[in-house]
Amino acid sequence: MSLLFWNNPEFVRHRRAELRTTRAVTFAAIVLVICLLIWLGCWITRADELAAYHRQAAQFGQPSAASLVQMHRENMAKVWALFFGAMLFAQLAILTFWSLLCCSQSVSGERERKTWDFQRATSLKPQQLLVGTSLRFCRQDFREFTLSGICRLQSLNRPRSSAGH
Repeated sequence: MSLLFWNNPEFVRHRRAELRTTRAVTFAAIVLVICLLIWLGCWITRADELAAYHRQAAQFGQPSAASLVQMHRENMAKVWALFFGAMLFAQLAILTFWSLLCCSQSVSGERERKTWDFQRATSLKPQQLLVGTSLRFCRQDFREFTLSGICRLQSLNRPRSSAGH
């Protein structure tokens, strides 16, 4: 398959503007920090639940010691499940609002960015402009969903419970 869209002038212009090294490194660092903070929030939530179970066991004798051991074995799997759920919710929110934002950018957005005259006066065919602009939005969506991709990779590596589930 030929990747002719890589040579599309509109796509090249947006690629140069958006994919600078410092910008990509900054974005990756921000994504990793956000993922770390969300994971820590999930871990703290699960640690609080386990502490409550321990207090309940000390006070009332329920849950049993065997149940507490089982809860500790499944702890990381539950933390990763909470983390993955939070990331999926974040992806849904980003998709919803990003789609609304992209749809709201029309000719007025092109005029504001001063690219409307370029599009009217360029020698590019309308199909080339459409492909270049569409791929720009796809690349931006890709950048926003990098966060969810990291989460998906982590969910594949999470420990499985030994209960045979």
